Amino acid sequence: MKRLLLVLVVLGLVAAGTAAWISSNSNGAEKDFSFDEVKYDSISEVVNATGIVKPREVALVFPRLPGIVEEIYAHIGQKVAKGDPLFKIDSEMTKRNLERAQAAVEKTKKLENVAKTAWEKQKDVQNRGYGSDRDVLEAEARYAAATEAVKEAESGLTQAKLAMEWTTVKAPIAGIIIEKNLYIGQPVGPSATVGSGGSGGGAASMPSIPGGSSSTPSVSSFFGMSEAKIPFIIAANLEDLEIYTQIPQGDIGKVKAGLPAQFTVDAFPDEKAFDGQITEVHLMPMNVLGTNFYPAVIKVKNRRVAQTDTNAPKPADNQENWVLRPGMTVNVDITRETHNNVWMLPSAALSFTLDDYYIKQEARQELEKKLKGKNPSDWKTVWILRNKMAWPILAKIGGKNDQGRPGINSGNYVEVLKWDDEMKKMIDDKTVKPEDPKTYPKPIIAAPQPKQSIFDKPILKFS
Repeated sequence: MKRLLLVLVVLGLVAAGTAAWISSNSNGAEKDFSFDEVKYDSISEVVNATGIVKPREVALVFPRLPGIVEEIYAHIGQKVAKGDPLFKIDSEMTKRNLERAQAAVEKTKKLENVAKTAWEKQKDVQNRGYGSDRDVLEAEARYAAATEAVKEAESGLTQAKLAMEWTTVKAPIAGIIIEKNLYIGQPVGPSATVGSGGSGGGAASMPSIPGGSSSTPSVSSFFGMSEAKIPFIIAANLEDLEIYTQIPQGDIGKVKAGLPAQFTVDAFPDEKAFDGQITEVHLMPMNVLGTNFYPAVIKVKNRRVAQTDTNAPKPADNQENWVLRPGMTVNVDITRETHNNVWMLPSAALSFTLDDYYIKQEARQELEKKLKGKNPSDWKTVWILRNKMAWPILAKIGGKNDQGRPGINSGNYVEVLKWDDEMKKMIDDKTVKPEDPKTYPKPIIAAPQPKQSIFDKPILKFS
């Protein structure tokens, strides 16, 4: 009785496995597949990079003379005109130098008058027949030396007056103050240890954030300040900016001046992308951790943050709420080339391999027929469903199109340079219409695991 029951159980399992196997072979090909969309549109080859926002013209402002800060007249965000006072350093020593220079001028002028009188007297004596030529020449030489001494003293006075003017540091250009590292009582000098003297302008590295750490802390560092900072940085115009970006060595051949670029700013995710244009591609690289990067410069127009609250107060001191600010990091997309009105396949469909379980004999023979005489490296097989059966279509991806241009790979999609004859015929007879996405084939990008019947591996073992 027990043996009969065991036999009946085995027969039931066999029957169930057979039914499942028949069912999976009859309709498994159209169930549980994942598809993606073919596109007919424009595709662009894009180089991705990151960059930093910098003003086109920047003035780094230092005092021309060393001293201690006495007064500060300007602050961050303030608009200034050329010649506006920014800060003043102590002038006591400069005053004393000016006084000495003025005294020297007065003294030399008196000596000049004495020498002139002596010279004229010698000439008068000579005219009366008593003096010698030698005495006249000596008197003339003393007068000439006194005159030169006056000129030298006057030059020293001019320098002293100029130094007095320099105690008030003024804006060398018109613009907006984007950085200030200054406090009353701070010692400052022409270079402030950053290797630049005087008040000048030009492109420069963005200053570090005040309060940075130092290997040898000073008293001022405990207050979040450091003497090694640039006292003032003025940007000539925050509307016209530049993006300094680093292009990897592998992509530098794709980048040249004149190419369009787009970029976004993480600080304002709701702002639409900015449009810019590459103006410079540097020839000398920068080596970062053994990898060469080539600097490229992108010019861009800034724009103001949209004012959503009409009742909000306006910024004080004519400050402007710009979207882009110096030092911001941006994500850059540089468009090298765009192909319009082309077919595109999802990259996932090109990397998908269909299991032999789903390929019927008819489809296998069709694939062999289509691949005959074609370069496998240029043509890729894409699987679609046709009449509930996996069916191959071929797309030319590698090589060049009829115009001699290589296709574009955008990452998610790849340009189709040519379809196989079957797909081309469907496009020609309007079965597949470029203007109607509903007629596009849907490539398979994922398939379920092939189903197994009870016959594929034993369930029960008998000893």
